[in-house]
Amino acid sequence: MLAGAAGDSWAAVLALLSTNAELVLDKLRRLAPATPEAASLLLPALAAIAADVPDSGFLGRARIVHHFWVADLLQLAEPADVEAFVRELADLSDVRFVADSCARAKRSAEKNDVQLGAPFGAISVATVKLLKEDLVRQATLRPEQTAGVVSMLADWEALEPGCDRQGWMRSTIESGAWPLPDVLGIFVPTGTSSTGEGPSRAALGDTELGFLDQVLGIEYAAAQLDPTDDLGEEPFFSDYDVSWESRVRRASRAVARWIAANRPSDASGDEQEPEPDDA
Repeated sequence: MLAGAAGDSWAAVLALLSTNAELVLDKLRRLAPATPEAASLLLPALAAIAADVPDSGFLGRARIVHHFWVADLLQLAEPADVEAFVRELADLSDVRFVADSCARAKRSAEKNDVQLGAPFGAISVATVKLLKEDLVRQATLRPEQTAGVVSMLADWEALEPGCDRQGWMRSTIESGAWPLPDVLGIFVPTGTSSTGEGPSRAALGDTELGFLDQVLGIEYAAAQLDPTDDLGEEPFFSDYDVSWESRVRRASRAVARWIAANRPSDASGDEQEPEPDDA
């Protein structure tokens, strides 16, 4: 791979992904040279296997090793044609993977007080360009057909601090592309859960109210929703209905409960509203 083309050794790596991904990727990460030249050669290969790395190992560490290695290499890469290089990585994986990796690289550098150079800055700019293009593309889909919008909105802020995510979200809603309350479903993640009896099952997570408030505004959403007395109570154990309708209902109830709890009970109240927490 470092010679410029995949050979038998890389084929052997691919063959081991399904059974020993964590061990193989961790070893390769430690042995691979940390140079701009190596980064430019390894990144396309790692992007190409992004969908094939299983969520295996302790706490899903195989995928974590892969993500952090890609982030480390992005800090080093110095491609001659930055836009073409970033687009190649996205074509080999997807825009969400590239944006997440680039944002992870930037956060890591900030945490460790590492000064990133101009090449990474150019990669960030090219990544944001692709991210915006993908958000515009996804705005042509119904909310339930989108993928990774919440993640990309978070990455957008990380790569371009102060970007107008709220303005973009509101204009998309007001255009009719993502109607309320349907779009609220994107703020309810899905994962897996188990009661200890039988295999794990798909389940809903908590509504990301804090993030919803950042990128849309709870008051803005509530003002456009039909009033409801159905505040509901979420199941003590996981909710295994992961349909889009269930996600929209869960988010709508969370918004309604927050408004009921935080709005003054009478018009004379001058209490300051607290910051929203995740429901």
